[in-house]
Amino acid sequence: MARRLSVDSVRVRVIAPLAFFLFIGIIRPHLSNAQTNLYWDTSGTVGNGLQAGSGNWNTNGMGTNLRWSLSTAGTVLTTWVNGSNAFFETNGSSPVSVVNTGMTVNNMTFDGTGYTIQLGTNGGPLSLIGTHTITTNADATISVALSGIVGLIKAGSSVLTLSGSNGYTGQTDAQAGTLAYGANNVLADTSTLKVSGGTLDLKTFTDTVAGVQLTSGSINGTTGVLTSTSTFDVQAGSVTAKLGGSVGLTKTTAGSVTLSGANTYTGATNINAGTLSAAATNSLGGTSSVTVDSGGTLLLSGTTGNNRINNSAGVNMTGGSIFNTGKLTEGVVPTGPTGSGGSAGMSALSLTGSSAATGDHIVINFATLSTDPGSALAFSSLIGGSGKFVDILNWTGQLGFEDGSSNNDRLLFANDPGLTQTDLANWNFYSDGGSNLFAAGGTEFVYGNMFEIVAVPEPSTWAAAGLSLLTIAYSQRRRVMRAVKRVRC
Repeated sequence: MARRLSVDSVRVRVIAPLAFFLFIGIIRPHLSNAQTNLYWDTSGTVGNGLQAGSGNWNTNGMGTNLRWSLSTAGTVLTTWVNGSNAFFETNGSSPVSVVNTGMTVNNMTFDGTGYTIQLGTNGGPLSLIGTHTITTNADATISVALSGIVGLIKAGSSVLTLSGSNGYTGQTDAQAGTLAYGANNVLADTSTLKVSGGTLDLKTFTDTVAGVQLTSGSINGTTGVLTSTSTFDVQAGSVTAKLGGSVGLTKTTAGSVTLSGANTYTGATNINAGTLSAAATNSLGGTSSVTVDSGGTLLLSGTTGNNRINNSAGVNMTGGSIFNTGKLTEGVVPTGPTGSGGSAGMSALSLTGSSAATGDHIVINFATLSTDPGSALAFSSLIGGSGKFVDILNWTGQLGFEDGSSNNDRLLFANDPGLTQTDLANWNFYSDGGSNLFAAGGTEFVYGNMFEIVAVPEPSTWAAAGLSLLTIAYSQRRRVMRAVKRVRC
């Protein structure tokens, strides 16, 4: 009697062989390739080590297409196996030409000098897959276009120069060494850029990307502009390149970021935490506004020039925030008490969220560089000043008046701040970083074509001083009267 096969049994007998051949033909090659290390070699002598030189990066062919060894000792040369790790170990002029399409590589490591990966005849982009890391322990250049969907990680202490029109998507992460530009528009507009310990060197070139994040390290450049289509996210590090785009910049985390390029981005600058230092003329020259949250510091720094902030940008400060002048000036001080020429270097100063609680005051720090003259902050107006608690640190101005000395710190407004003496009683002036109280209270008056706020003694101090003067005068009057009586006698 013939045995009847169940449906499940048929499925097993049909599917199992298919799965086996699928594994053998598709899956296993990728697993093995991901673990294969191939070494660039032009020698081909077994056991003779590796040798630098020119050749083709290819998956088939003979002659100059055979340029890969299976070990550093040197083996019979083979063609490239897609998905492998590529090592370039020995020094020497070595133009490596990609002469085939559909080429894929997992990682690339450059330990030898003199390598340029370039486009060859009938070649196409070199696709990054897997862990997509390029390590440069020696300087290298890649001019062939890189493709793929996994991005690129730059590792190693040396320089990797990209000069192709790369189409890969995902994130470019400069973790170590330098990732340098060799042409304009090296990265795809849809890709994002992260600098997390390394250096991105734009040089004189320009590029547009979908996003930029700086967690540590530096973004360098001279005349080149790095444009983002989403808000710049900066946490720690430095930026000498010019940042552009119709987007803003946000400073996050407790670290410090220094901007020393003439940036042209036009969106809002937000300092959520840590310190954002504007270290050159027009470092914040294009921004529409600057907002400093509690725990954040806006620092004007550098030794040359002033005018760090866009004249049309307002500065918004909340309780617990700091504006440090770095002994620099924003705006123009009037020529004298009855003169003119004064102008705002920023739009309105807006104060929010301040209270009497310790650590919740708004702080304006005029810095402590004793070798420099006083600094000035000139705003167009003051918004929300009523009832706010403000600490003025390292104040070198006068008490109750202005004599126009260049050593004085100046707080100026093009329009009347509109503060009452009750409001100004909440303004504390310190001669140092906050421990030596210079005056508990301020006053405002017209100076030239602007309004100025300076320190004044609190009313109780004035009353006590007046009483002391009256007592001294009365005492002296009695002594004089007694002397006159003795003369008459």
